[in-house]
Amino acid sequence: MRYQAGQQIGEYRILGHLGSGASGDVFRVEHRITRRIEAIKVFYGTIVDEERAQRIVREAMLQAKLNHPGIAAVHTAFWSQDDLLLVMEFIEGESLRQTMDRGRVDYFTALSYAGQILRALIHAHQNGVVHRDISPANILVTPKGRIKLTDFGLAKKPGDRRITQSGIMMGSIHYTAPEQIKSSADVDFRADIYSTAAVLYELFTTERPFEGDSPFDLMLAHAETRPVPPSSRRADLPPHLDAVLLRGLEKDPARRFSSAADFLVALVPDSAPPRRGWWTSANAWTAAAFSLVAALFVALALGSPGLRVGNEEAMTIPLRPPPPPAPPPEAFEKSKTGETPYMVPQSIPDEAEATHSPLKASKPRMAKPVAARFAPRRRPPASIDLPPAPGLTPSTLAPPAAILAPPAVPKRPPGFWNQLGRKVNIFRRHQ
Repeated sequence: MRYQAGQQIGEYRILGHLGSGASGDVFRVEHRITRRIEAIKVFYGTIVDEERAQRIVREAMLQAKLNHPGIAAVHTAFWSQDDLLLVMEFIEGESLRQTMDRGRVDYFTALSYAGQILRALIHAHQNGVVHRDISPANILVTPKGRIKLTDFGLAKKPGDRRITQSGIMMGSIHYTAPEQIKSSADVDFRADIYSTAAVLYELFTTERPFEGDSPFDLMLAHAETRPVPPSSRRADLPPHLDAVLLRGLEKDPARRFSSAADFLVALVPDSAPPRRGWWTSANAWTAAAFSLVAALFVALALGSPGLRVGNEEAMTIPLRPPPPPAPPPEAFEKSKTGETPYMVPQSIPDEAEATHSPLKASKPRMAKPVAARFAPRRRPPASIDLPPAPGLTPSTLAPPAAILAPPAVPKRPPGFWNQLGRKVNIFRRHQ
């Protein structure tokens, strides 16, 4: 290993070693100015291998144009002596291969991983990038359960033949599509769907879809052998998962899913766990109570007379107090002495008379207009000319002063426009 912790590489200081591969080493580094923690992937001796250098540069170019939370970001690339260095996003976690080697992954956790992988592929395919090397070793898992798709070293655009040639097989042999075994140049996004289905097959069942004693046996199995249903290897898997994964592992690319989005739609909705959001039984009762209260307020605002509960009249709930009963018709009469008026209820006509004498039937009382209510009352005459009667003098016949005096009518306050007019007149007087 050429580089050690504490050594300076360009603008970066090496903090530690993360791992090694066939192409080079990966280090955890810190930028000298920004202090940002990143990862550097070192490709040794690349300057003497033009084809390899071209492939790494294309990897940097293709991965740098992808901006998705499920894809490891590439920041920049530079040369250091004879080595090509790729500066990438630092991802804390482990590979999906290490996660599966520890034991069986929970079904709903595996389903979450599958959805994140397919969403990252949707973004890559929409940008015209085919990964061509989907495998558990190239999928990272963060401590929070987030998936990061990395290692786009074999990525290419459909129809690009400048790097790989016909007859050269690239990718992990356990997850390679049949058409990729024949020719790595004539593949499209459907090869990624096959490789993803093979990874998910192992993720759900803990077993690969095909096994062989040699690479040739594995290639032959991918090309000719049909995999067994996943439910036969793990009994607690849902039945529909068999159809989804077996369709993704079809030998003919035309019989697979037409896109990663179709793969995701077929896999996730029917397999999603029960909804565990805010809509629980207690929240449902609370929402029902709030709905009832809102309905009562709406009924009050619209002036509804009541809310009927059931079919019984006795269960009607009034929403506003009933109006007071109308008083019976009354008439005012003077006493024989003519001093104090008192109220005497009108006589109710006999039923027979009311039936045969329409003139005697009581007429409905009409409400006085508003103007008549506030009109000033007429003053009674100053004196009353009555013929003299025995025992009575004119002084006794004259009405008392309280009756002759005009009634006390409260003065109405002037309105807004009257007050405004008075103020304007005051201003005119001072001019």
